[in-house]
Amino acid sequence: MRILDIPEAESRELIKQLSHYCVEQRFQYTHHWQLHDLVLWDNCSTQHKATFDYELPLRRLLHRTVVMNADAGGRKQVGAAAQAAGM
Repeated sequence: MRILDIPEAESRELIKQLSHYCVEQRFQYTHHWQLHDLVLWDNCSTQHKATFDYELPLRRLLHRTVVMNADAGGRKQVGAAAQAAGM
């Protein structure tokens, strides 16, 4: 992986810095689950990770949804982050 249009060494260093920056504690949210909780996030702009802080037989229940813009006339519209990622 690299950033185009800058020297490769500079690209590697910038990616390293950004990778460390985006996982700093100040940007993290840890949810403390309670009965009937619902958590939503935008996969295009969020990194998420299960902590597996539960014991069997408890399980995580996940449902994926996609929100479409009704004004798009049935065409798929995606945000700037998704467009930049080629989605």
